[in-house]
Parts: sequence; structure tokens; C-alpha cells
Amino acid sequence: MVLQETQIAQLSSWKQDIVEKCELENINLPTVSDPMDIDSPIPGPDYDFSQLNRSLQDRRPSVREKIEADFKQKIDALISEIEKTAPNLKALDQYEALRERERVVTEEFEAARKEEKQIADSYNGVKQRR
Repeated sequence: MVLQETQIAQLSSWKQDIVEKCELENINLPTVSDPMDIDSPIPGPDYDFSQLNRSLQDRRPSVREKIEADFKQKIDALISEIEKTAPNLKALDQYEALRERERVVTEEFEAARKEEKQIADSYNGVKQRR
């Protein structure tokens, strides 16, 4: 009898943890419309598991682990797809850096062109005087 009470307490604690996690993740758990229809040894609201897929109701750890691995694989695939479609947030910074580099090179070019014009003018001036 003590073993059964301990198991009931563990199940109740486990159920409460799941309910709290569902509340945090905004997951709506379907409840039984008439709690008198179900004789549950665990206190609290009774949940309607009939809406779940039968494969998800299997309680064997190996099956649950396989289903969890499948879900994790699907989630990872979706995350990688999302990352591929995500915009390059550093592109704007790279663009600004290239614009600044273009401005500097243009200023250097203009300065070199002015210097070349001055040298050409002074050369032509010396040439005419000669």
C-alpha cells in the first residue's frame, strides 16, 4: 500500500510538472468534460488523451525516445532551413565599409588627378618659356 501511495505521489508530481511546463509554453491541454466519468487516483483536473495520436500514447521508453528523436530531427531540419533563409545582418555593415573605402579611394584619386594637372601645367609653362 505504501508503494502504491509513493507511486501515486510521484505520478502526481510528474503530472504537475508537465502541466506547469505546458502552461509556460502556452499549450492547451484538453480536459474531460465530466470529471465524474473518470475515476482517477491522482488529484487535479482530468485530461482527455483520446485526442492524441495512438503512437504518442505509448508509454514504453524506447518508443518515446524514438518519437522524441524524430521530432528533434524534424526541428533541427526546420531550424537549418530557417537559418538558410535568414538575411545576412552583417551585409549592411559590409556595405557601409565598402562605401567608406570607395570614398577614400575617390578622394585619393581626385588628389592625384589635381597633382597631375598641376605638374602638367607647370611642365607646359616651362616648355612655353623655353
